[in-house]
Amino acid sequence: MTDTKRYDFHLAVILMGKENNIPYFSYLLIGREFEKLGCKVTYIVAPEKVSDEDITRIQEDRSIDAILSHNFFLQRTSRRIFEKRLDCIFIDWLDTVYNKPDFYYTVTPFKMLVITADRQLMQYTEQVVRVKKPEFLKLIALSPYAFVDSPGAGQAIPDRKYDVLFFGRLGFEKDNFSEFNGLEKRFVNHFKKRAFLPGRRQMHEIVWSVFRWFRLLGLYKKSYVSRDFAYYCWKLSHTVRTQRRLFIMDEIFSVQGKRKLIISDQVERISRLDKLDKDCEVLSFQPWFGILDSLKNSKVVVNILPFHIHSVHERILTSMSLGCVVFSDRNPMLEELFVDGKEIIYFDYRKGELKSKLEYYLGRPELLQEIASNALFKVNKVGTAAVRAKVILEELEKIKAEK
Repeated sequence: MTDTKRYDFHLAVILMGKENNIPYFSYLLIGREFEKLGCKVTYIVAPEKVSDEDITRIQEDRSIDAILSHNFFLQRTSRRIFEKRLDCIFIDWLDTVYNKPDFYYTVTPFKMLVITADRQLMQYTEQVVRVKKPEFLKLIALSPYAFVDSPGAGQAIPDRKYDVLFFGRLGFEKDNFSEFNGLEKRFVNHFKKRAFLPGRRQMHEIVWSVFRWFRLLGLYKKSYVSRDFAYYCWKLSHTVRTQRRLFIMDEIFSVQGKRKLIISDQVERISRLDKLDKDCEVLSFQPWFGILDSLKNSKVVVNILPFHIHSVHERILTSMSLGCVVFSDRNPMLEELFVDGKEIIYFDYRKGELKSKLEYYLGRPELLQEIASNALFKVNKVGTAAVRAKVILEELEKIKAEK
């Protein structure tokens, strides 16, 4: 019997959004794991913001050691909490700095543990961002965890309804951004050219190389990238993401005689695509539990990694935890975790590899089942909420010891 360490912490966990959305569900899941490890957990339900009643509750309950939030939700909605709880440690799970630059740049004088699935955030912080009080900020990089609490759920591969599932947002594509001065516009234009070049470079690498060359040439005097530019990078990354996802949809549609399911935010646009065939269903984005049901009924899930995140998307781990085989483009962090042909199938969307690989593996259901089983074993080992909760509590213990 394994001796599980117990932790004597009281955490307030902010459950954001509606009950059937990912942030709410994922934080409820990790809160339960905190409780299993001996912690007391106070759940704060916040559909849009933290209520005045809950703000008072947190301010007055001096037993609360830490507050867990997501993407600076707490800072955006309830900064009053910080006025009387500077003794508290604020834990924030941040996907990327680019879409929350104002809060990241102005870390206020309280201890903060920022957990990110995005390794580029570490480099971005060290090389580019000016953090006002770096001594109050600790960053750790973790791959996300699977957003299910019943790993292994789902039917055997041959019995599943859909052969291929793709779910993901197309989002926006327009350059509707802040105004820049003459020099910043040159910076932005150069970045845009680099962003759309073929290659495996991630967004932070392009940002940093462009930034570094502008400084070396004496064209840019600041030692940091402006907030507007950081936000622009995030917006532009969605344009790149949209193009990549449209490329792979074409390949999915071209696989004949297989049942395909697309779940996205732009149903009308996808329904007008030329290659869409009678074997493909297109559904609008659904509550999280609806997506989980679709995953349990799908043999293969196709993933295209976000351009702005140098990490492993939770879509990958959740799909694997429900017995799907994931087909994905490559990423250095992903390649460290999962072996091609054994736990995952990698493809290069620029070379048109997806169609041929889908046809090959869908014709070999026994091989798909073996890959799905291997992936599920790996996720249970490295990508569960239980594993992540323990890492967070270990880091919290270190910060508390420094006081």
